[in-house]
Order: sequence, then C-alpha cells, then structure tokens
Amino acid sequence: MGLKSKVFPNSYRDSVLLMKMAGMVRKIEGVENAEVIIATEANKGILEFNGLLTEEIRRATPNDLVVSVIAGDETVIEKAIAAVENMIFNGLEDDKGGKVTYSAKSIAGALAMEPEADLAILSVPGPLVKKDAMKLLDSGVNLLIFSDNVPIEDELELKRKADEKGLMVMGPDCGTAIVRGASLAFANKVRQGKIGMVCASGTGLQGVAVLIHNLGQGISHALGTGSNDVKDAIGGISMKRGLKWLEQDGSTELIVVVSKPPQKATMENLKEEFKKCRKPVIVNFLGSSQPVKRDGNVYYTDTLEETALKALELAGETVDDSVAVPEDILADIRRERELHRHKGGYMRALYTGGTLGTEAAIICRDILSGLTTNLTVPGVEKMADYNVSTKNCILDLGADEFTLGKPHPMIEPEMKNQRLLKEAADPETAVILLDFVLGYGVNADPAGNTLYEIDKAREIAESQGRHITFVASVTGTDEDPQNREEQIRVLKDHGVLVLPSNAQAVRAAVEIVKECR
Repeated sequence: MGLKSKVFPNSYRDSVLLMKMAGMVRKIEGVENAEVIIATEANKGILEFNGLLTEEIRRATPNDLVVSVIAGDETVIEKAIAAVENMIFNGLEDDKGGKVTYSAKSIAGALAMEPEADLAILSVPGPLVKKDAMKLLDSGVNLLIFSDNVPIEDELELKRKADEKGLMVMGPDCGTAIVRGASLAFANKVRQGKIGMVCASGTGLQGVAVLIHNLGQGISHALGTGSNDVKDAIGGISMKRGLKWLEQDGSTELIVVVSKPPQKATMENLKEEFKKCRKPVIVNFLGSSQPVKRDGNVYYTDTLEETALKALELAGETVDDSVAVPEDILADIRRERELHRHKGGYMRALYTGGTLGTEAAIICRDILSGLTTNLTVPGVEKMADYNVSTKNCILDLGADEFTLGKPHPMIEPEMKNQRLLKEAADPETAVILLDFVLGYGVNADPAGNTLYEIDKAREIAESQGRHITFVASVTGTDEDPQNREEQIRVLKDHGVLVLPSNAQAVRAAVEIVKECR
C-alpha cells in the first residue's frame, strides 16, 4: 500500500470545498483513503491519526493546501492527486452545476469589489480569524464566521468590538443562517415571513425553520450565534444583538430563540433581555426544563416541534390538522408494533444533526429504559463506549469522536452507513431511527445514498430470523436542492416509515420498540 502527498503553497480554500474535494477523491476506484486539507497543526494531527501524514506535509505552513492519498497502485495515487490539482486551479462544480471560482485575493480587494456589502462569510483557519475579522468590522461589515478553533479570547474581543459598532458577529463555528431570504452555509430554502429567529444551534435553527415553512409560514431572518456565545465567557453578546435587530426589524412580528442550555449567569441575563423585548419571544433551551411555561411575553418550549407550533400559533396560523400523523402511517406503526410484540430488541437512533438527537433524547428519557447517548442531556446516561451500542441508544454521528479526520455525515454519509450496518448485525436491534438533513452545503442525495445500506440491513436481519423497522424524518423543504418530497418518496419506496417531524419520528419509534418488551 503506497502513501503520497503534495503541497500547494499559499492555496487556501474554504473548508466546505475541501471536504467536497476529499469526498470526490475517495470515490476514485482504488483509493483506500485520502484527505484534502489546510496544513494547520491541528489538521496535521488529524492526518497523523489517519496514517496520512508525510514529512512533506510536516514542513507545510497553515497557508498551504495539502493532499495525501493512500492506494495500492501508484497510478491511482497520481490520478487522485491530479484530480485535486485540477479542482484547485480549474474549480469544481457547485450545487447548480456551475464552476466555483475565486476572485478577490484580499479583504481590501473584496471590499473594493463590493463596496455596499454589509455581511461577509469568513472561513479561514481559526487562529487567523481575528486579523481578517477586525478588518471587516472596521469597514462596517457584519460577520458570519464559519471557522472553528477560534480562541475564545479572540471571539470575545471581536464580539465586543462588533457590539460597540452596532454590528453582529455570527459565530465562530456558525454553520447556518438565513438573512433577507438568502440561505447561508448549511441552511434550507424557506419562504420569507414574519417569524424571526436567533439561535446558538445550527440544526436547531434548521429544524424549527423547516417546520414553520412546511406548515405554511415563513422566516424573516434566522441569525446564528455560534455555540460559545451562550457560555459565561462570552455572555450572549451576539444573541442579545440579534434579539435587538429582530425587535427593530419591521418584517419580524415574533422571535424564536433556540439554544442548548446557556451557562447559569448568561441564562439569567438572557431571560431578562427576553422580557424587555416588545415582541413575543418563544424560547427553547433544549434539554433544560423551565419551571414556568410563560413569563409575560416570553414562552418556553421543550422540543423543536413544540417551538415551531407555538410560533405558528402566535402568528395566527391554524395547524392542528397539518401536524396530525397521516392515517396510512398510523396503520404502518400498528403493523410494525405487532411484528415486534414480545420479541425483544431495542432502538438504535443514528443522527447526523446533533440538536435533533438531543430532541430525541429529551422525548425518550422518561419512556425508554436503559437509554444511553454520546450527547450531553440531563437525565440520560453517557455511553461507556461510543463504538458499542447497548439497549436503547441515541448517537450523534456528527460529534468530534466520530468526525476526527472524516467529513461530517451530513456531507458524506459513508460513516453513518457503516454504523447502520453494524447496528443491523446486532441481534438486539429492532428499530433503527434515522434523520436526513437537506439544504445547501450538505450531501446532494442523503436518502438515496443510504438506500443500499437500508436494504442490506434488512437482509442481515432476515438471515438471522429477525425483523428491523426503519423510522425516519426528513429535515428540509420542497424548495431545497434535494427536494423533501422526493427524498421522502424514495425512503417510503424502500419500506421506511417517514414521519412529518423529528419529534413524531421519535414517538413512532418509541411506540414500536415498547412492544418488544
């Protein structure tokens, strides 16, 4: 087995594009493993962990792009490296089939090209973010910082400066936002409407926004803050700025806040800010049970589904019939319950969206015995070994322990598919619960790229005289590039029970697996 690398000096590219390049290279026949990445020290560690680090890459700088390939044939390696070189210098196709091109070579050049711009997306190595971000803030530009690994002291300094200027920093590690109808980074295509959002959770933002869209309303703006924002070290600076913006925005009539629980001092401070707002505020601190469901103009909810429904209610929408589970799906659930009655087995939930997994754990924690997860959810036990599922288990496959040196499963489902087959081979597995997240920046066909594994899993179970039920939700809209309706259709064609929301999918899986006991 051969290993070869190549360094492209001063050839920085966006991390999303690099993940796409790496995914394309890994699909070349004969390639055992490959990575296309920026040569930061952290990334060199990832390459070393995966057996892809060479002396050539050790000498590379954080401004350099590197490719490393393992294959059994020297010709295959050369082909893979040539493919990367072609993508770097000639571009690769974007989601619409056009070429991704690069124009401005500096912040000053970009501002000269777009002097009216008031929002920039910044995706550079974390330690280098501060320098470029300061230039943009000095020019009066709001920021969405996609980069992670930004020192928290840099984040605090940037957010304080932005706040002083009346600007907002979304992020660092902000992967989702919708501004003036434009979907940014990993976001869905939703109609514009009167519900504003400010969120410290990307998939939480997506989960609520698509439910609102699918039930007939729309989003004015959905602003991300990055997960560190609600820690006491930052104090919710961006969340408070986003709240003020949406309060002043004429197109926004009510505001939704979604976040994993803020730290104590920040939570209390944010609660006071919510009460001061002149518009209704629906708050979901996911996983944190609030003793009071309403405090003046502030409404507290427990799940993403409840959050969306409360927003629609306050927006004057009637949604009771829209959220009812269709009768044909209810019949399918009853049939699957009978197939599992008293036969033993457990639920294995494989999530690509961490916040969706958290919602699932909240719903299941008081119902299913022996529930474990790799997420941090009050009242749910942490897994002893993330590689081994026991009894009822909820996995966030996008967590660091699974994505080290690998693309996120929303982008490349290979790792999720491998885990699916592993769970199917476990005699204790009765129900497999899946999520499929659509939108920009993610896999072009999430459902289609898992159908083979779903069919194979059934074959594995049947060869052991067992039956597996697949239950799923599709987080997206019919306006997304992947088209939600089409994704649901292909899943149903392969015998998957697809529910209208993640919460409903979880409840269906629970109803089925309870009959196993």
